[in-house]
Amino acid sequence: GRLGQKRHRPASSFIIVMAFQLVRPGGCVPWNDPNTTKCALTKKECSANESFVSADKTTACPLAAADMQIGRCDGQCATGPDSCRTGSGFEPGRGCSVSNSNNNSSAPTFYTSCRRDGLCVWDALECRSVLAYHDEQCDCSRVHIGACFLKGRQEASFYCAVSKDACGDDALYVSAHALLERRQENISPWIECRLCDEEKRHMSGRVVGLIICCLVGMFIAIRIYTKIERSLTWKDAAPPVWETEKARKK
Repeated sequence: GRLGQKRHRPASSFIIVMAFQLVRPGGCVPWNDPNTTKCALTKKECSANESFVSADKTTACPLAAADMQIGRCDGQCATGPDSCRTGSGFEPGRGCSVSNSNNNSSAPTFYTSCRRDGLCVWDALECRSVLAYHDEQCDCSRVHIGACFLKGRQEASFYCAVSKDACGDDALYVSAHALLERRQENISPWIECRLCDEEKRHMSGRVVGLIICCLVGMFIAIRIYTKIERSLTWKDAAPPVWETEKARKK
């Protein structure tokens, strides 16, 4: 996965620089068309006639996780039925992506925060109690996610995952809280997985801002050009009648 840099203070109080990894999409592969892959973060996104392929086994998805579509319920973006207050009413898509909540505008998608420790997570199932709430401080760059550890491999063999449904059959899911405890107890290898990075989170906003700046610049340029053209036209025009008569009298 792509790496970003952040600072972390372990129990020993000295500061070290560690890397965090970003989740990558897996895919859904139709049984009758194995050469086609639909991007998916979890196996729940696959239909009955599709097989899920975990992120460690495919690079077919051209999208970053931040650009993946999620869904909406209760009037806000949600990752699935587990993020809905009633557990139902979830509608896929509806203008919600992992990073943005209104068709790739600069409005961010917000996620769940666990009330016990304030950790931003993928959904309420990641919280160790039922006390979780929609938190407008939790954009995708602040969301901690878990990881899939490959069975029978060395401990460093893993890939980031939003839930256990993102793991293949040959991997064991470790939650975001469990990874946090490993870091707090200084257990090697130190692993931190995030949903997206800060750059991606603000990318759409930067694009919108750039478009606005370009439009403003074009408007100003047109106004200046119009004024110059009018000025030149006035200079080239015939002199007023009173100036002509004045010249004849001389």
